[in-house]
Amino acid sequence: MSNTKVKHKAKRLLGVGVCFLVSIGVAFLLQPKFHGNSDAMNTLVTVFSILAGFLIAVIAMVADERMLGKKSSRHDRFHLIQIKNELIGHRYLFYTYLVILGLAFLVSLDVGWPDRYQRYSEIVLLTLASFALSRSFLLPGCLSKKYTEVLDRAIKNKELEEKEAAKGARNLPPGTTEDERDE
Repeated sequence: MSNTKVKHKAKRLLGVGVCFLVSIGVAFLLQPKFHGNSDAMNTLVTVFSILAGFLIAVIAMVADERMLGKKSSRHDRFHLIQIKNELIGHRYLFYTYLVILGLAFLVSLDVGWPDRYQRYSEIVLLTLASFALSRSFLLPGCLSKKYTEVLDRAIKNKELEEKEAAKGARNLPPGTTEDERDE
């Protein structure tokens, strides 16, 4: 693994770690206001249900075979690896959304457990919710980057085709067209 890839991975892990620590702090601050607040619970469930649906659409777009450059099989294999890596992150975020929804259901039940268990389960729920929400803010940038790369590749491929067509046109005898040369 190259040095830049190691630095990039370390930077991403540090970002995830900091995001998670901030999420824990947010959860402890919000838990007293969340406890027993059915409107807050309904809002949380609604937001993450919508985000889960949106993420499924994102996964479908990222996994679209049109993302491949169609230049060569080697080139497409490289992009397939990138797409798979991106899908792994999206899949884990989707699973986090589902865990949040399941935990919200569990927290909303009146199971009669001690208050401290209720408090800790709410803290876990709010930690996961704030972590997943903050990670969701990265999706628009990820999608923008993905589609600008696709557009850049399409433009480069078009430029190459135009250069090849211009080269072929220069090899024609003066005053002839492609049709006349083929005869």
